Amino acid sequence: METAIAAWEQHLLRSSKLAASTVTEYIQDVRRFAAWLCDQERMAPISDLTVGDAKDYRDALLARGLSPATINRALTSLALFFDASGRAADNPFRHLDRVALVEHAPQALKHSAWNAVRRAAEQASRRDHGLVLALVCLMRYAGLRVGEVAALQGPDLVLSP
Repeated sequence: METAIAAWEQHLLRSSKLAASTVTEYIQDVRRFAAWLCDQERMAPISDLTVGDAKDYRDALLARGLSPATINRALTSLALFFDASGRAADNPFRHLDRVALVEHAPQALKHSAWNAVRRAAEQASRRDHGLVLALVCLMRYAGLRVGEVAALQGPDLVLSP
């Protein structure tokens, strides 16, 4: 399998528009799979690997506590590798469900943290005429995130006494 991995790496470096770091991650993912196969004593040719082998590997990654994004990247890397190895028609990694990404709910600042931010903004008021204080209060009381405040345009604001 190492010969196929090396050939795929050269192909990716020569003919793809992927960043070198992405190619490195893809190759590492495939090498980790090859090492896992060896540890499991499943050293079969690429043509003999099954969907069951792919599921077992996904489950092993989950058991290691890897993040869903890392596991999904590994599954994508392996799907691309198997496609390039002539298994596009029956690629076992194309038949797997990806791991669901869990987004954590945003959390409000604790009262002590908010006081520290407000104090820092008040100290900056002398230099910026209250702009920072206005922005942090807008974020705090209107529930806006940093990206939403950064995207604000003049017409988005209605200023009045």
